[in-house]
Amino acid sequence: MRCRTPRISLTLLLLAVVSLSACAAIRASRARNAHLQRKTQQHVYDQPCKHVWPEARRILFKAGYSVKDTGRARSMTVETEWKFENDERSRYLVQGMQPSEGTCKVRFERMEESESGYTSTSRDWQLEWQLLQRIDPQAAAKIREVADQKAARAQ
Repeated sequence: MRCRTPRISLTLLLLAVVSLSACAAIRASRARNAHLQRKTQQHVYDQPCKHVWPEARRILFKAGYSVKDTGRARSMTVETEWKFENDERSRYLVQGMQPSEGTCKVRFERMEESESGYTSTSRDWQLEWQLLQRIDPQAAAKIREVADQKAARAQ
């Protein structure tokens, strides 16, 4: 009769190694995303909102949202119509702010409503990140580089 203990031990050891590797990958991803989110939400564009705003609106259109008529063509606030997907609907409120002369900050707020009526609102840093990459690719590259370094240290 052959002893199965070494085979079971080896299997358990491999499972432990795979599990630790997965945990390291998760930690790295969380560290990277936390940095991207924080820096994206803090970012102020070094250009007036009139140059940033059209791209913010294009991102909404590319995501399949249509804009409600706000009544003011030059307003830096846009609310979208509800978009229906699967068992929920969503819409956005996007605001462009001018913290100082010649600068711009854009905030995307997403509202979701489930079929059961549960509603939640959250800041959509991923759409803000898309905007940052398109409008200020150099700043985005620096933020991404630091995020990748943080991810490597977290592993």
